[in-house]
Amino acid sequence: MPPSAPLTAVTTVTATAVLASLLAAPSTRPPVLQGASDTSVATTTQRVDDGSTRTVDTTDPSDDRLPLNGDLTTTTPTPAPVYPGGSGWEPIRRSTTQQITIGGVGTVPADAFGAQLKVTGRWLTKKDPGVLAVRDPELGGDVMWIEPPTASSHVSTETFATTLSQDGTIEIQNSSRTDIDVKVEVLGWYADPDPQSDVGAGVEDGFSLIEQIPDAETTTQDDIDAWLADQGLAREESVSDADSTEASPAVFDPRTDRPALATGAAACVRSIIIAVISNIFLVAKLAKVKAAIKAVGGAKKAYRALRKAYKAYRKAGYGRSSSAKYAFRKVFKRDGVGKEAQAVLLEIASVQGVIDNCF
Repeated sequence: MPPSAPLTAVTTVTATAVLASLLAAPSTRPPVLQGASDTSVATTTQRVDDGSTRTVDTTDPSDDRLPLNGDLTTTTPTPAPVYPGGSGWEPIRRSTTQQITIGGVGTVPADAFGAQLKVTGRWLTKKDPGVLAVRDPELGGDVMWIEPPTASSHVSTETFATTLSQDGTIEIQNSSRTDIDVKVEVLGWYADPDPQSDVGAGVEDGFSLIEQIPDAETTTQDDIDAWLADQGLAREESVSDADSTEASPAVFDPRTDRPALATGAAACVRSIIIAVISNIFLVAKLAKVKAAIKAVGGAKKAYRALRKAYKAYRKAGYGRSSSAKYAFRKVFKRDGVGKEAQAVLLEIASVQGVIDNCF
């Protein structure tokens, strides 16, 4: 407010009103690209992060591998060295993970969104064969499994598409107790599947702010409330305290200086923080959300992973809201992130103010 305009009244707006005002703003995001409605995933048996199997019966496409429906630029099959300077078959030691550079191999651009790969494993022994897991290191929940060979063979091959890390890499994890010779061939590459759709940079800023909220295990509720006040957010007076299982609503005071929310994608950041403290601000849950962000590599990696997943789902024909929801599930449905934390993060993705301002 300009100095010449004196403050004549104190205005306190509830988080619900703030989100309602955000919702009222017209959306400038693109429509569904291919006109497809949400599809279902049939019952199937899938592997999870530790290599074990589970049966999935759900309409949630995030339980399936991420769809790369963009235009594929095919290339002459080109070996990608497992180790710098290597070629052909190279061993990945038992119970280890190796990062392999794909961007820049042959005609693949260094900043390619994804690649079509042929990965072959040659098991040196049939004793405890284990499996190979291939993934984008920034999107750990999207795994391609190279199953052990049949009884009559020592070799197993899969051809598939995968996203690449910002550095143009994939990683291959050998979960067995024996070394496995591996050969990686690049068959093609994908550009950004949907340049018009994106995830606002405010998502990374919002996650960073969540990471900065004082840990409830080592501080008091007053400490957390003081931090929120420093960000221009406060909670209404309540009988609840640090041991309470009830969340008290967030309020937004326009008189308060809001340095952390005044720059960059402020509307997105504000929507995320308000969604956190108004919908799920239970001290125990806050710790789980922070742990979930840490489990996927921190705010920056979580943001990069969400961008890839969101773009892929949009290109597959899902709407903004569904794509955001499925992207959150794809990124955070993995080892190290408990079901309660997954549910809390999905709540954030389901708040309309977050959808409108971040996706």
